Amino acid sequence: EDLAEILRTRAECTNCADVLADLGFSDYATRDPYPNYRATGGYDTVIATGVNCYVKFADDARFQPEGTIRYELQTLTTAEAAAANNSDTYITHEGACAACSPLDQLAVYLAETDLAGPVRNCALKRLLSNSLGLQCLADLGFRDACLHIWNYNAAHSGKTCTLPCAFSSSNNQQSGGANYCKPFSACLLWWTCDMNLLGCKNTINGEPACSDDTWEDGVYRLSPCKQCDECRSGPIFKKFSGRTRRNSGLPSAIVRPPDQIAQIDHYYGIDLD
Repeated sequence: EDLAEILRTRAECTNCADVLADLGFSDYATRDPYPNYRATGGYDTVIATGVNCYVKFADDARFQPEGTIRYELQTLTTAEAAAANNSDTYITHEGACAACSPLDQLAVYLAETDLAGPVRNCALKRLLSNSLGLQCLADLGFRDACLHIWNYNAAHSGKTCTLPCAFSSSNNQQSGGANYCKPFSACLLWWTCDMNLLGCKNTINGEPACSDDTWEDGVYRLSPCKQCDECRSGPIFKKFSGRTRRNSGLPSAIVRPPDQIAQIDHYYGIDLD
C-alpha cells in the first residue's frame, strides 16, 4: 500500500490544536501572519533553532494493515529526543512543529514531487476569488492551518513579487536577471537595491533570509521569481508551516545544495503490505 495514502487516510494527530496555540495560529482561517512588506521595508522573523519536530505514536496501530494511526507532534531538542529513547518517537522534519507538520500534510508532499506548478495554478485561481484559491489547495490535499498558510503565502507573493513572476516561472537560473535574494547591505549602489524592488531586507533571527547560493551565480541560483518569494514570503512561511521539502528530506524540482536537504526516513515502521 502507498505510504502517502496511509498517512492521508489513517493518521490522526491528537494534539495539533495545542501546536497551533503555541504557534499563535489557532485563528488561522482569519489571521494572515504576513506583515506589509512595503510598509515595513523588511522585517525579522524569529524561528526556533536547535529543535526538530517528532511524531510520537500512541499505540501499535501503524504495524497493522488497517485502523486509525494516532500520534502526537512534539518539538524536541536532539538531547531530549535521545533521552526519551522511545521506539514510538520518530523525527518527521527539522525545526519546530507547526501548521504543516501533521502526517496527512506530509502525504501531500510525498504525493506531489513538484508542488511549485500546482500551487502556482492555485495562486492564479486566487486572483479570481479567494475561495477558488482555497478550493484548489484543498484539492491538492492541504487542509486546515496548512491550507491557509499556503494560501497566505501565495497571496503575499502575488502582491510583492508580481513583476519578477510575471516574466518567469522557472525555478533556477544560473546567472543574469535581478537578485531579489541578495541582502540589501551587500548592494554597492543604492539604486540597484531599492527596498520595493531589489535587495532583500528580510532576516531570520537577525541573519539574511536567503543563503548566498540563492543569488550568487551557479547551479543553485534561483530565478528572480523564486528569489523574490524566498526573501519576501519565505521566512513567515517557514515559521508557520514548519514543514518544507528540504527540512523533511524530500526531493524538489528546485535544485538545492545537498547539505541543505535533511536525511529523514518517513516510513515510521508502518506496515505497507
